[in-house]
Amino acid sequence: LAGLLAAGQSGEVQAYVQGMVQTTAPEEPAAYTQNPTLDALLAYYAAGLEWLGADMRVEADPLSDLPIDNLELCVVLGNLLENALNAVAKLPMGQRYVHMAIRWDAPRLIIRAENPYTGAIVKNEAGLPSADGQTGLGTKSVQAVAQRHRGEFLPEWDGDVFRAYVI
Repeated sequence: LAGLLAAGQSGEVQAYVQGMVQTTAPEEPAAYTQNPTLDALLAYYAAGLEWLGADMRVEADPLSDLPIDNLELCVVLGNLLENALNAVAKLPMGQRYVHMAIRWDAPRLIIRAENPYTGAIVKNEAGLPSADGQTGLGTKSVQAVAQRHRGEFLPEWDGDVFRAYVI
């Protein structure tokens, strides 16, 4: 959304927000992970992606009792999903999807996110991916959380599909 605002496309941001507000919450919230905080975040992005006509698939282990703070997990998942949402919004209908796998293999949490994209992805000064001249602050945040837990953030892209692994 910040990228659209920076590009002077406030009408598109307004339309997105109105669509999100008009989207009614399901009677039974999705239970992707059995962690209410993470499930709320995933449901929020699922609604946004659905509004865009994108398919969102989440495969997740139960994450109700992790040694990692929910706030840090929300930083990771939120940044990955926000980047994915922004990327697929630029694609034609029928090409929009986000696939996410979240696995708990004690003592490691393994997150894999995948989405198609169009346009250039370049490495910023930190060597992290950045699209459309953005700062890459989201990917820096993901990397910081991974490093704080002695893990890694491993992004890769091939011209059509972006994949991010957080281990």
